[in-house]
Amino acid sequence: MRRHLPGLCTLFALVALLPAYAADDKKDEKKTDAAKLPKDEKQAFDKMVTAGELTGKLVQWGEGSQKNLTLQMSVKYQVPNQGALNNLVNIRNQAIEASRDANPANRVKRLTEIQVEIAKNQANAIQTKEAHKNIDLQVSDDMKVRVMQAPTVLDEKGKQRKPTAKELKEMKGPDPKLPGYTAELEALRQDQYVTVYLAKKKSSAKPAAKDKDDKLTDDRPQIAMIVILAEPSSK
Repeated sequence: MRRHLPGLCTLFALVALLPAYAADDKKDEKKTDAAKLPKDEKQAFDKMVTAGELTGKLVQWGEGSQKNLTLQMSVKYQVPNQGALNNLVNIRNQAIEASRDANPANRVKRLTEIQVEIAKNQANAIQTKEAHKNIDLQVSDDMKVRVMQAPTVLDEKGKQRKPTAKELKEMKGPDPKLPGYTAELEALRQDQYVTVYLAKKKSSAKPAAKDKDDKLTDDRPQIAMIVILAEPSSK
């Protein structure tokens, strides 16, 4: 009898865990629903645009009458791994069958193997993917330009020096809560790494305006502020 005690204890522990696995599944499903994981690349990018903050490389910048900006960005997002989720359902059915095995040693062995498979599939239940995309944006008339690195300050001899606390305060501009320091449109260049903050769309009951060719006008997101994070790397 003593020889069977360790095996029986393991068996009872594994059988007891089966309802817990089912409960964990329900918790995982609730977490997944709450997080509203994107189903594909488009939903992932749309979610970022809706959030209103995008970071990437400035690959195109035009200063014509209609200022446009193209941002190259990548996003990592998580999607459910349906194969792993289906495996978990099948494995738990196998666990129920294994718990009915008349041979105690076989029960312990089968349930132990099933426990390992459950852990593997739970770890793979969510997949992380990465996507790259160019996003066309429109510059608003009052777009703010900021730069994270303080502008260069020269002394009387034309040499660079460290700006004073007063100068840094002045560089911050009238709103010190904004990131970085004030800059002009001329500071924007291709291949810079930037963060853009999109303007909130104004709700309107009027239908979208149309141009002379009876087409809808440009509905690209507008940039309220752009912050230059880093200059292009020298080649």
